[in-house]
Amino acid sequence: MNNKLKSSLYFASLVLAMITYYNIDHADNIQNNELANNTIEQVSTQEALN
Repeated sequence: MNNKLKSSLYFASLVLAMITYYNIDHADNIQNNELANNTIEQVSTQEALN
């Protein structure tokens, strides 16, 4: 395997890893925001009931 092909494969795997990391991190942020919003809504509802 020549060096240019190896270099291209390494670069492609790096790009794929970066995209995967971004997507996982982005999904976690969305999930955390939804959890925080749900918690705020529950607290607001409980305080309104009291």
